[in-house]
Amino acid sequence: ELLTLRPAFSGNNRVAITRSITQEEPRRLRQLNTSIPTELETIVLKGLEKQPELRFRSAREVADDLRRYLKDEPIHAKPASINQRVLKWSRRHKPVVIATAVSLILLVIGSLASSFLFVHERNVARAEAKRADDQAIKATQEMKISEAVLEFLNHDLLGANDPEVEPNRELSVRDVLQRASENIGDRFADQPEVGAAIHEALGKM
Repeated sequence: ELLTLRPAFSGNNRVAITRSITQEEPRRLRQLNTSIPTELETIVLKGLEKQPELRFRSAREVADDLRRYLKDEPIHAKPASINQRVLKWSRRHKPVVIATAVSLILLVIGSLASSFLFVHERNVARAEAKRADDQAIKATQEMKISEAVLEFLNHDLLGANDPEVEPNRELSVRDVLQRASENIGDRFADQPEVGAAIHEALGKM
């Protein structure tokens, strides 16, 4: 009060003053009077800290720091750190801090949920695309096998009794099937699926 010519805490009544002392931080002295040296401001504000562990531990410490200041020696009091200022602000604005924390938690949960849904949908899309590719590949393979089977049956089975090839020989169905079956292994050694399909077709005849 001697330095700024006004009380550190003010109010219209005792309740208001008490609330100001317990919940509000005093204004910095240099905001009220720029001629006050920074070191002296630091000493005074340290004496007004609300947390006991942040204040001077005794009147002797206050006196010693004031003597150091008057002798232009380095004082022991230090300005409040950023962490301490943040902590003070948080204590004074608990509803805001709680609301902000809840909002951040909900935001994180929402982001995680969105990420999970995105990854899930992407995996489902990839699985469906792979399934479609597999089905297309399978259909192409089946078509190639069907074409190979038809070609074999037309050439080896139906052509086996061609009179122009063997004009003096009449083949029975058994003979035709036997000769066609004997050719499967050699012709389709590198295409076991086609060979199996032809064997199946011959077995049904």
